Amino acid sequence: MTRNLRRFFFLPLLPFVAALVAGAAAGGMGRWPPAAAISLVFFSLLIAGIVKRWIRFSWAGGLAVGACFVVAFAAVYILVYPILPKNHVANFAGRKTWIIEGRVLPPLDPGLDHSQVTIGVRALLTHGQQRIPVCGKLRVSVYGPYTRTIYVEDTVRFVSAIARPRPPANPFSFDYRRFLALRRVYATARVNDFSRFVVLEKGDRVPLSGRIDRLRQRLNRWILASVPAPYNALASAFLIGYRGQVSPAMREIFIRCGAAHLIAISGLHLGIVSILLFVVIRRLLAFFPRVFLYMDVQRITAVLTFFCLLFYLVLTGGRVSTVRAFIMAAAFLAVLFFRRTSRLPDILLLAAFLILLFQPQAVFFASFQLTFAAVAGILLGVDRREFKTFEANEKGETGWMKKILLWLGATLLITVLAMAATFPIATYHFHRASPMALFANLFGIPYVALVMLPLGLISLIVYPFSVPLATVLLRIDGVLIEGLVRFFRLLAGFSWSRVYVPPLRWYEIVFYYGLFVFVVFALKSRNRSAKRRNVLLAAGCAAALIIALVIPRMLTRPSLTVFSVRRGVYLVARGEDGHAAIFCHGLGGSPRRDDARWVLLPYLLRARIRSVDTLVVANDTPVNLRAVAGLLSYASPKYILGTRNVLYGLRSSIPIGDTRITFVTPPRSLKTGDVTIRWPRRASSVWFRVAGLRVAVALSGRKSFIGEEARSEVLLATSTSKIQPFGMRKSGCFIRYPGMFSFYSRKGRAKAGIFDLRRDGAVMMEKNRSVWHLTTFLSQRRWTLSGNAAK
Repeated sequence: MTRNLRRFFFLPLLPFVAALVAGAAAGGMGRWPPAAAISLVFFSLLIAGIVKRWIRFSWAGGLAVGACFVVAFAAVYILVYPILPKNHVANFAGRKTWIIEGRVLPPLDPGLDHSQVTIGVRALLTHGQQRIPVCGKLRVSVYGPYTRTIYVEDTVRFVSAIARPRPPANPFSFDYRRFLALRRVYATARVNDFSRFVVLEKGDRVPLSGRIDRLRQRLNRWILASVPAPYNALASAFLIGYRGQVSPAMREIFIRCGAAHLIAISGLHLGIVSILLFVVIRRLLAFFPRVFLYMDVQRITAVLTFFCLLFYLVLTGGRVSTVRAFIMAAAFLAVLFFRRTSRLPDILLLAAFLILLFQPQAVFFASFQLTFAAVAGILLGVDRREFKTFEANEKGETGWMKKILLWLGATLLITVLAMAATFPIATYHFHRASPMALFANLFGIPYVALVMLPLGLISLIVYPFSVPLATVLLRIDGVLIEGLVRFFRLLAGFSWSRVYVPPLRWYEIVFYYGLFVFVVFALKSRNRSAKRRNVLLAAGCAAALIIALVIPRMLTRPSLTVFSVRRGVYLVARGEDGHAAIFCHGLGGSPRRDDARWVLLPYLLRARIRSVDTLVVANDTPVNLRAVAGLLSYASPKYILGTRNVLYGLRSSIPIGDTRITFVTPPRSLKTGDVTIRWPRRASSVWFRVAGLRVAVALSGRKSFIGEEARSEVLLATSTSKIQPFGMRKSGCFIRYPGMFSFYSRKGRAKAGIFDLRRDGAVMMEKNRSVWHLTTFLSQRRWTLSGNAAK
């Protein structure tokens, strides 16, 4: 282990990459206490490494590493908390509509019915034709099919209002504002159809990017016309990186199989492209005797392969995973050109260093984290001795059965290492895992790498010379894609192919990766004492991980969490036994909105709530029914409470095959664990009692629907002027969620503790002994509710 650690610390680029990662992480924290903690830990380790000679750096090298930290910190901090110029497009946000003129920026990936287009805004025009020069990027959401063809570098004009992305009102929902800020976008717009774009100037007059995008869209149209649907969208995603055209149902099949990475152009694809190009170019040069006899064919092949790979990188959109694979392939080609030896960890760190040097915010991208974690795990677990043994068996007189077994063993080892290395990152971002991933990747990776992708790439190479032959090859590739989808659909059909996994906390991630590293070291160690030491360390990490997972479940405290989503509200009440009851009152917005995926399920997983006893359904709007369907896919409750009309709409729209669920209608009351729920006959309000705290949820703003019996410590309603005098004691907490009834007025009611979810965000209450602590998310207001006194 000591030798491996010395090799690890003596990598020359490791301190620079660590500095860029730490600086970007500190800059993205925003708040100073965690940023200062990260800075202190990093510089302490850097000084200790220089003093103890873990890092072979002088003090000048240490200053260079510290400069990398500061550069990454400043770059990310400015992106997250920008100082925008006065003429930035985000400063013109409001309800007023503008005539917007700008240039289409890459990448352009149109979807089936919803696309995202990035516009570099040049000017805003009023309806009186007054021209205002502006700058900045604008993210335009286009709702509709790709009817009018536009290209990158086209100058377009359209009419829309400008808005700034809102911060998330819920701490566990997706932070879209931060997502756009890391991509230098601070304003959004909305267009109903691509036909609303008026093209003022074609992009073919500007340099290469516009022409390459035209070629890309031309290839996309050819692929869509040659391969039958829905496999044509997959062929386009495999070959040229158009992922937006893949339907959600098809994407869900790959996700349930744990093979979503096969859709994206990743290191696997670019590695195959580089090998195929190198072999084809070398074979073509063999037809020219003067070149083959009097010139260095290997160097010429390396140079030509590099430029072909660069062209393919631009053609496929240039995503982070593709850029990482391109840098590694370029490093290998440079090794061949200069006839040098190389180490794979150095090449991986070179790719990370170059990406982070020009784009430090890539640390927060899931693609960057997953790709580098997977490659690092493979390099850690697979030594060069295994590759040499495999090459020797390939060159020797080995039977075909043994070669197949060697291929399967190598694929299985690489798949297991990549899955184990990316498991914490995948669960943190996507909150689920697939037990079928091992079988799907064991079949899918060789199938894609050796059969399907080479045939598709050959069709792209043949396309400029013979379109009919390329079409025949592409149709054969479409048949192969259909076979892959049929196999994945079979695996995804099992009910346990999707498992929701709670994201690990930071100390659990440390213990997990410690377990992973020491297990790999134990399997690779040839010395008995070293193997025994690694096994003991792995056992210690495993014990610490189990303790970290088990102890929080034993210390569960009652809690009440209220989420606001547009004009609706969701309430999660958890008792002392850890079981929960969920109240769903989703309203407004598009019926495609998935509140369960973006709000409820992330909270349930982070709070480690696995058992839902009761599900209260307040209405039968499409948004609410979709949220209920998402919750039913996570856990099957014992009871579903709602009116007859709501339960009838729920049964008719959502296939509920679990016969253990009991449907309950008012005026029955339920007691599930530590939570008591009562719904009166008039169905105008719902009452919860959680660990002695009485909560009333008013579903209507009419005063006649709320009586004296609704008095409680906590009241959720849409109107303060009508409901508060009847539904709340003098001391308590009133939570108003956005509704359509009336606007709230705080005048004369400050002592009651009024929270507006539009301003304060989610409200979280947790009981500590006999005191309830209330915390809001956006405004960071904190209250205590003890008995009948609110402070």
